[in-house]
Amino acid sequence: MTDGQTITVPAKIDEIGFGVYHLHMFCLCAGVVVSEAACLQTAAALSTAIMQEFDIERGVGKSAYMLAAYAGFVLGTLASGTCGDALGRRYPILLSYVGMVISSICTFFAPSYALLSLGFFSLGCFAGVGIPSAFIIVAETCPTSMRGVTSAAMAIAFCGGELWTAIGFRLLMPELVGAHWRFAIVWAALPAIALICFGCVSRVARFDTPHFLGVRGRSEDLLAVMNLMAEMNGKPECEMMVHGAVAVDKADALTMSQALSKLTSGALLIHVGVLGLMFFVKDLAFYGMGMFWPLAWQESPDVGDLYPATELLLTAALGFPGVAVAMVMTFSLPRRFAFAASALLCAGGIWAVQGLLIEKMNLGLSGAILFKLFYPTAQMTVFLLPSEVFSTQVRVWSMSLTAACGRLATLLAPVIINESQLFFLSLTCTLLVISALLVWVLPETKDVELLNSSSTSLAKQDASTSYGSTSSKSTAEVA
Repeated sequence: MTDGQTITVPAKIDEIGFGVYHLHMFCLCAGVVVSEAACLQTAAALSTAIMQEFDIERGVGKSAYMLAAYAGFVLGTLASGTCGDALGRRYPILLSYVGMVISSICTFFAPSYALLSLGFFSLGCFAGVGIPSAFIIVAETCPTSMRGVTSAAMAIAFCGGELWTAIGFRLLMPELVGAHWRFAIVWAALPAIALICFGCVSRVARFDTPHFLGVRGRSEDLLAVMNLMAEMNGKPECEMMVHGAVAVDKADALTMSQALSKLTSGALLIHVGVLGLMFFVKDLAFYGMGMFWPLAWQESPDVGDLYPATELLLTAALGFPGVAVAMVMTFSLPRRFAFAASALLCAGGIWAVQGLLIEKMNLGLSGAILFKLFYPTAQMTVFLLPSEVFSTQVRVWSMSLTAACGRLATLLAPVIINESQLFFLSLTCTLLVISALLVWVLPETKDVELLNSSSTSLAKQDASTSYGSTSSKSTAEVA
């Protein structure tokens, strides 16, 4: 590398390319999603068993424990913004893993419905705190060309969480009822335990993301993580050696009030509002359908001799082809077009799913396949957009605020579904169509370098700055 050359963090990541480092990071981040999906899907599928255990009548009482879980989910998601942007991207991940394991154990031993609901509230809190940071880490560590497809691949984690849950129910509770329902909670916590062990031995867990380290002025750690990335990816020629003092401008570190003020003013407020609605629709569809499938399979008159847990397993397996579709669409199509197309197709699928409730099994199965095939594209595009629309300083906060809007849908879903499954399907279908129209308000971000409020450099900077820059003082001299 020649002295005087400007090398930004995104450019250096692009130079190193995708490799083993990113696979390790992907596993650690996807594990949070697997654990979260498994825990909440388990809670939803345990509805009948819990009602029988504690003799709860239908109505608000039946929804109380799920409302508690989703209320915790909302608070955990909001807490992620403070933790992720102020302390680092890794801490919410660690807190999420450890918290879900401890909460699952406590919930397993809950002797009353009130304490069980409290346990699910705690489980929801810790499940929510890790999700925003997990997606931000994937976006901030991947090369520009691989950012979309890698984020889309995170959909396999949601499918994996659902599949892991379904396998557990097939082994422990084929009818989705019975005395072994507490063991299903422990089963859902096993992925988190496994990923904690993996994080203890993986070297990628030692450092935060390059973007965060650069903005916070931690130049030694920044160079160390870039060298680790180069080493693990088999690119020794991309490693760097410090030969001089490191000068860093720390003016880009924003306080919580500054971050919130920035996100709620001007054009960013519009972006936050649109993304908030998109997250709301995404979560209404994902968590609502997560509650809908077990009920629909239990009540459907034409499912033959299959156990409800087997039908749940087959439904979860339908999501995996959708992951491949999401990876292709996010890699080849503009972000807005990919979301709009997939959202409209999902709306059509949800409209057809009502066939499961009105004895039109062919229509219902067709709708389930269509929804499962294209929902991952809409879902992962929504998760990806905040990391591309907002700058490093407020990236986790932006994800936290918009995702919290989505978590409000999780509070409404149990109530709506318990009142009318047909109304839930109609509402979700309508909101998907509206979000497909509003996505065009956002800027197109495919293949655009991630925004920093300063262009964090790994070499001496010249006068040029990247799109979105307001400062160019952050430097680190390298050989």
